[in-house]
Amino acid sequence: MFRISKLAKKAGCIDTMEKLNFNECKIRGELSYRIIKNYARLEAKEYRAEQIFNMDQNGWPGDWEGRTILALVLLGQATGREPAFLSDILTQLKQSLNEKGYLGEALSGGFINEQQLSGHNWLLRGLLEFYQWKKDPQTKRMIRNIFENLYLPLLEQNAYQRYPLEPSSHSFDGAADGHLQESVVDGWKLSTDIGCAFMSIDGLSQYYQIFKDQRALLLLQNMIDRFCCIDFCRTSMQTHASLTATRGIIRLYETTRMPKLLEFAISLFELYQQHGMTENYANYNWFDRPTWTEPCGIVDAYLLAMELFRFTNNTAYLTIANKTFFSALLHAQRENGGFGCDNCLTETKRELTAYSAEYYEAYWCCTMRGGEGLTQAVRYSVLHKDDRFVFTGLVSADYSFAQAAFQVDSRFPQKGEINILVTRCQTPIQLCFFLPPEMTDNITVQKDGMTIPPYYQNEFCCIHADTPCKLILTFDIPLRSLPSEKNDSAITLWRGYTMYGLRQHDFPVSVDDSIYRSRQELLCSPTKLIFTREEIQRMTEGNTDEGKISVY
Repeated sequence: MFRISKLAKKAGCIDTMEKLNFNECKIRGELSYRIIKNYARLEAKEYRAEQIFNMDQNGWPGDWEGRTILALVLLGQATGREPAFLSDILTQLKQSLNEKGYLGEALSGGFINEQQLSGHNWLLRGLLEFYQWKKDPQTKRMIRNIFENLYLPLLEQNAYQRYPLEPSSHSFDGAADGHLQESVVDGWKLSTDIGCAFMSIDGLSQYYQIFKDQRALLLLQNMIDRFCCIDFCRTSMQTHASLTATRGIIRLYETTRMPKLLEFAISLFELYQQHGMTENYANYNWFDRPTWTEPCGIVDAYLLAMELFRFTNNTAYLTIANKTFFSALLHAQRENGGFGCDNCLTETKRELTAYSAEYYEAYWCCTMRGGEGLTQAVRYSVLHKDDRFVFTGLVSADYSFAQAAFQVDSRFPQKGEINILVTRCQTPIQLCFFLPPEMTDNITVQKDGMTIPPYYQNEFCCIHADTPCKLILTFDIPLRSLPSEKNDSAITLWRGYTMYGLRQHDFPVSVDDSIYRSRQELLCSPTKLIFTREEIQRMTEGNTDEGKISVY
């Protein structure tokens, strides 16, 4: 895995780049196609009001509802189309709340339901995003009630400081959808999704960011103090829960600028790379337990890597984010637009397939979370600050800002070609493109038909523009073999940010028996992810013979 050096831990953000607002971008191309497929899936019957409030049989009040609301709100903004059934869901939600204003049983003082807190993180996130979008006062009241009646009493009880950290307190027999343990430990009824109570750092940090409620800050400090004491590998923490909590810590850092928060996030992400990440940049469901991947965790890892780049300016995080997006997240999207679990690509498992028919689509959580991953990729596609625009994901889209507007037609990752039409340029601007180092050895830049020399700044290929113009970038995407990070006796096959395969050094190779696996360029079933040596050569047309031969 791509490691972050110790030097990165000392890096601080001098000039934080801003994410896009949805109204600044109209996405096109493959990312648009995937977003539309996911949006359509999330308007199927399983995600309508008459269904989702009956989906808490496994003890996750707020989870199905919250993840659905969050996804629909983000998808609606990304596409410019109002969600067809969101208003019905919000109406049913108001009718389903208990006397305290949240879902499930009201806190009685007997025990704390870890899954109830985890589920309400997603309900809080969904309502907060909806409130920021529509500024609806009724939604604001629901948000306040959830915070004051479900979460705030936990501060008064010092509940999180009592969260059990010893492995003997936890059950390791969890499935992909998790369940509550029978026993109560230190006042907690714990989940097999170990540590999922800490997911709420995510929603509460956003609540504090918006409303600046000092009580929320005190609760967050209490939660984070306990979270930072966890031995994540020994306790076998769920990676999804841990990464979600850490995204909340990064959001709190953005609001408070407390250095220790960023330092912890960097350390946790490094631990995740070493003990929670697969060969193709997906996740283990639990630290040091490579059972199956979970797109929820993949989304978390992608978002966290992007945020770490924004706040450290370390391009290593950008590389990780793109590999996670292209080789893990996109691979996990299914033909119906949903997302599902695969086996972990490790030393002993070298064929990337759906973990099982049961987990082909994790429609109860990952399909919704995939919506956040895809839509946030829109917001991260161009980061900007003043007159500087940083292209991180190289997608096709139309962008419009106060000082400039441009249209991008990208052939990446299939081909190394990007066409940019700058249609408005109020002041001189700088366009910066992040490409893997192996692509920049043979890059050509044309401006209005004339070849110009590119210049480099912090590993970005940069171009100045002070008037409307047409730019064309062309570059190679060589096929490369690299040492495996998980298996000393294996090599990996990469093209750009996309992993094509994994094989043993001594594996006999011929046209007939060499098998590699990769994601298709469009949605497909894992049963169709087999490529022979000849197929790879056809897919990588334009590479040099030398590059092709070096792989084998």
